[in-house]
Amino acid sequence: PIKQADEGYRWENNLSTLTCLIEKGPENVTAIWTPARQLDIDECEEVGFCGVGSVSCLNTPGSFTCTCRDGYHVNAESNTGKCEDINECAIGAIGYSRCLAKERLGTCSNLQNGYRCSCLSGSYAALDNRKCTACNCTITGVSSQVKINIIFLI
Repeated sequence: PIKQADEGYRWENNLSTLTCLIEKGPENVTAIWTPARQLDIDECEEVGFCGVGSVSCLNTPGSFTCTCRDGYHVNAESNTGKCEDINECAIGAIGYSRCLAKERLGTCSNLQNGYRCSCLSGSYAALDNRKCTACNCTITGVSSQVKINIIFLI
């Protein structure tokens, strides 16, 4: 059998040069034929490889590094190494806090590269619909603004 190339590499297209590797197992010895040289795969050759939120792609030996623009990040949990949209509306995120979702005075809609607040009764929109501000409403309308301390978790 021919040995599989390591992750991020491919075999040089020259099967005339093969090397025999001996792998010792607990019960037997296996001979595996392998081409003499592995070549790095340049993942960054593929246009858009890092995703729509990427600024750049840097090829490294056996791997790559994506740099993301604002509103995107390399998500360690998905293990792709590519740029993904940040969910600003997740509990504890900046949009969730600014839209007063916890206080039920607004809702947060996650967008590609951002978010938008929809302010409900008892609050009004500010910062181009990126923040809801609580108000003290009376029968005649807004009588005063209520200051709320917002903690931003980043």
